[in-house]
Amino acid sequence: MSRAQRILISGGGIAGLTAAIFLGRAGKSVTVVEHAPDVRADGFIISLSHRSYRYAAELDLLDAIRDHGAGVTHSSYHRGTSTLLELDYERLFDGVDVLQIMRDDMQALMFERARDLAEFRFGTSITAIEDDSDGARVVFSDGREERYDCVIGADGAHSN
Repeated sequence: MSRAQRILISGGGIAGLTAAIFLGRAGKSVTVVEHAPDVRADGFIISLSHRSYRYAAELDLLDAIRDHGAGVTHSSYHRGTSTLLELDYERLFDGVDVLQIMRDDMQALMFERARDLAEFRFGTSITAIEDDSDGARVVFSDGREERYDCVIGADGAHSN
């Protein structure tokens, strides 16, 4: 019997958690490193439609997202005392599969799904990667050195 493929994901945000869930369900040995000391809470709203809605369905998150829905039904944009634009989301999205949720709620829901599928190391980041024909040797900020078959960068614009 061959060993499970070892996958390292750098970043515990939405992208890293999505990868961890899909890969963990596929039987891969997944480790997620996140520079932050815990699951971060960023409070802006996100809308899921089209592909992201379908991915949320594949992750079995739709009911939980509905339960934590942001409840935004209208918005308007103003300059001074003038209204530039008013949006009625129920009319705008009529017939379209779309859900809105606060990002921190989405990340918490995804972490609940991912935590049994991957090892999580908070307060840790990658300091060096050496690629070779057998995978990659990775050095971490806590001094550990380990080998992985694949390294996924999902740690955003400020990735080291």
